[in-house]
Amino acid sequence: MSGDASITVAFERRFGGKPLICRAPGRINIIGAHADYNEGLVLPTTTALYTRVAIASRHDQRIRAWSENFGDGAEFDLPTLQRSDNRHWSDYVKAVVSVLQDTACIKSGFDILINGDLPLGGGLSSSASLETALGYALISIGGNEVDRRQLALLCQRAEAEFVGARCGIMDQYAISCGASGHATLLDCREIRHQDIPLPQGMDILVVDTGVKHELAAGGLNERREECEAAVAALQTVLPGIHALRDVTPGQLENNRELLGELLFTRSRHIVTELQRVREAATALAAGDVARVGALVSESHASSRDDYDVSCDELEALVEILSGCRGCHGARLVGAGFGGCAIGIFSPPYLEEAMNTVSAKYGRMLGRAPWMHAVRPSGPVDISLPA
Repeated sequence: MSGDASITVAFERRFGGKPLICRAPGRINIIGAHADYNEGLVLPTTTALYTRVAIASRHDQRIRAWSENFGDGAEFDLPTLQRSDNRHWSDYVKAVVSVLQDTACIKSGFDILINGDLPLGGGLSSSASLETALGYALISIGGNEVDRRQLALLCQRAEAEFVGARCGIMDQYAISCGASGHATLLDCREIRHQDIPLPQGMDILVVDTGVKHELAAGGLNERREECEAAVAALQTVLPGIHALRDVTPGQLENNRELLGELLFTRSRHIVTELQRVREAATALAAGDVARVGALVSESHASSRDDYDVSCDELEALVEILSGCRGCHGARLVGAGFGGCAIGIFSPPYLEEAMNTVSAKYGRMLGRAPWMHAVRPSGPVDISLPA
């Protein structure tokens, strides 16, 4: 039974009626760690793992939501949306509803059933996937045409304002606008992108450390505040800058004493990462997989040493991936602090690498790790059940 058919059956059993089905993929960021909220460039792609929502309108103001992954439900009313005290998964539903209410897209309550095959808290944007799937579905059942760029901006706002994670635009944009078989070179200041075909000679393997991260309660907001503090300090001597995107390596080095070591190293990661993204996009377009892999490994070292978002499990996993035959480079993905890592491979070695990682990291984890060979999919979409 297909994913769409399965969730349709589950919805009918729980709520009755025929739902509309929407699915949104997960996101893998090849390179561009923490560059999005610094108005920089990022290079994500989507993968054929999805969050699905089955949804049907109601005739009252009630919202009934059920998560198959959590085996848990929530009910609330449109006029009284409040964030949970215990950081409940339903906060993401409330967040999207809250911002769409402001645009007059939502006029009544609804029933919604959610399931997905993305690892939760794994750094593959399960939250953004849910947000965009729900946003797309709610706009569609309201009879409105979906502006994909605007959908991404609304979902980013939902996560920042309601959930409290001050994320950049990358996750929601890649999931809303990505193209099958391509990476998305996204300019996070201009909010525009270029599709870059992924070469046939490159495979991406993503592996979950098993360590979950909590972005809003963890280091993401702290890192963003450090970047903002660095910009504020640099503006006293470089009044034309608006974000770390605008700072050159030379300008940064000349103002090391002004920033102090902590803000300098945080800024150095962003400034050098932006250079790596540009180089990686060029290498990807040219089919230079070895160069892409080398830049990915440089990104990981910078994320670990300058941005301090790695952990012991990530370091162990990246070392194992990097030691596999056919691996050109490896790094953490997502915000870090746990979650997943990726390896860039030549296709003939992918299966061998999966076996190696399963054996070596599995011994450390005490079980076989979750892993997935990335297959870049299309963006969020909607389909009528059969």
